Amino acid sequence: MKISQMTTEQAADVIVRIAEPAGCMMRDENMLALVERIANTDDNNPFNFIGNNLSAIVYALLKDNRYNLFEVVAALNGKTREEVAQQKITATIQDIYDSLDRDLLDFFGTLRKPQKKKSTK
Repeated sequence: MKISQMTTEQAADVIVRIAEPAGCMMRDENMLALVERIANTDDNNPFNFIGNNLSAIVYALLKDNRYNLFEVVAALNGKTREEVAQQKITATIQDIYDSLDRDLLDFFGTLRKPQKKKSTK
C-alpha cells in the first residue's frame, strides 16, 4: 500500500516499523553510492535509471540488505518479513510495485529542489 493512501495512524505505524531497516540500508556504502547516483540524475524516468544501474541496485539491495528490504516491503504491505522472504518473487515484485508512491516522492522531491527566484524586473 502506498503511504500517501494510509491514514496518519497507519503511516505512523509503518514509518516506525521501517525506520531501523531503512536506516541500516542508508548507512551501507553501496546504498549511499546508489542514492547519490539517483540524486544526481536528470532522468525522471525510473525505468531508464533501473536499466542503467541494475547490477548496482541488485548488489546494494540483495547482497547485504536483503532482510532490511524484506522488512520494508512487509511493513508497507501488512505482512511479516518471513512472509515476504517465503513468497514467490513475483508476489514480492508486485508488493514493491504497489508500494511505489510517486505522489509522496514528488512531494519530497519538491522540498529538496531549490526554488528559482523570480525576477523583479
